Amino acid sequence: MKYIITILLFYSHTTLFSQTSSQKGGVRDRIEAAVDQGLITREQADERYTRYRAKLAGTRTERRDPIMENHYERLGVNDLSLIKNGLLDQGIPASQLDAVLGGMLRLVHAAKIDGKNFKMNPRIEVYFKDRIGLTDLQTEYVMGYSRKIAAGN
Repeated sequence: MKYIITILLFYSHTTLFSQTSSQKGGVRDRIEAAVDQGLITREQADERYTRYRAKLAGTRTERRDPIMENHYERLGVNDLSLIKNGLLDQGIPASQLDAVLGGMLRLVHAAKIDGKNFKMNPRIEVYFKDRIGLTDLQTEYVMGYSRKIAAGN
């Protein structure tokens, strides 16, 4: 009996996670297909992504941080949802977006100061990998995106 319960719990757990990851891809594919077909505009797609992020975080509306938005506006980023969508596409959980965005601010400021000689500080790398739980690929994506923001692109 113990083995049956263990197997059922394991099966339901793996089924739940496989549905969640396949749903993420399905939502993105459906939204992008609708944009490509001209059924919705890019702005409407961004709104749908925002609602989806809120749903993943377990809230009705996406939590907005006006201070974070203000910092990014000073750097020339007017729409923070584009960065959030890119981070979600890389597999970064919605619950970690604010932490990643905060770390990215530090990277952008350091990249602006150091210019082309910029390298990620080992402490911020530990922050991304150990505290937030990003993979090497996700950390490289965050680093590259931070460089683009610092360069003004």
